[in-house]
Amino acid sequence: MIAFKNVLGVWVFDEKFNLVDKSLFKPEEALEKLYDETDMQLIKKYNAATNLTRDQKRKILSFFESRAKDFYLPNLMITKKRVKDSIGYDNLIIQTINHVEELNKISNMLSKRLREWYSLYNPEFSNSVDDHLAFSRMILEGNEPKLKESMGADLKEDDIVSIKDIATEIVRIDELKERQISYLEKIMKKYCPNIQAVAGTLIGGKLVAMAGSLEKLTIFPSSTVQLLGAEKALFRHIKTGSRPPKFGVIMNHQLVNSVRLKDKGKVARMLANKISLAAKVDRFKGEFIGDKLAKGLEDAVKKEGKK
Repeated sequence: MIAFKNVLGVWVFDEKFNLVDKSLFKPEEALEKLYDETDMQLIKKYNAATNLTRDQKRKILSFFESRAKDFYLPNLMITKKRVKDSIGYDNLIIQTINHVEELNKISNMLSKRLREWYSLYNPEFSNSVDDHLAFSRMILEGNEPKLKESMGADLKEDDIVSIKDIATEIVRIDELKERQISYLEKIMKKYCPNIQAVAGTLIGGKLVAMAGSLEKLTIFPSSTVQLLGAEKALFRHIKTGSRPPKFGVIMNHQLVNSVRLKDKGKVARMLANKISLAAKVDRFKGEFIGDKLAKGLEDAVKKEGKK
């Protein structure tokens, strides 16, 4: 006797490949039962062989050619389950950090439009405040000064309403961004605490997003982690022979920014090593060592700065 197992169930054939017995699975249990041994009793009953040759498999599969439609429902249930199981916490991190990045872009675009538009009315003030958010808030609060001999046009209050509408949206977007960052900080602390402790919330989230998942981030060598976000510069170096990049998004880390220019590459390499280790600990649910990693990194950077 020969036993064959697929998403439909367990099938027992004789030596001439005639069906002798079968045990069918429910569609919702197909994936689970396909890989367990719950139907070993049927195989033991007939003392059926399960190690089949290529020719035996080919003949058995020909038996199922007329049953192709029977595979639809079990395979549909399996596909749905696998899609559902594939959605993990790192998907939440990726979606959130991407949203934060999009909000930054939208805010910058609106701020540029606000400054150009408002400069028609009060160009002196528009050029005196660099911070976009502070600029928007001052317009909404009516705290912006206007020179008596200003070069700006004498716009009426009705003309300024649309300008203030843009300022309102910039402030709202900033408030939404802060809420999203707060949420990102919460899920990073829960699922990637070591990465968060070493890299910070935003940089850690960006690294997970650029890698595609936490699992992929753990596979990358630290040299790749160091250059995530610098792909354009890296390809330009490969193509034209220009200077290679020393770091990607981790250039915004406070430790990298705190050292001299000539030491930034070395500090970025040390930081990438710690992030790579932190990612592996988070991926395999190890103990929290982020504080030790961060402290060790800070001590190494201070020692490097004294040389």
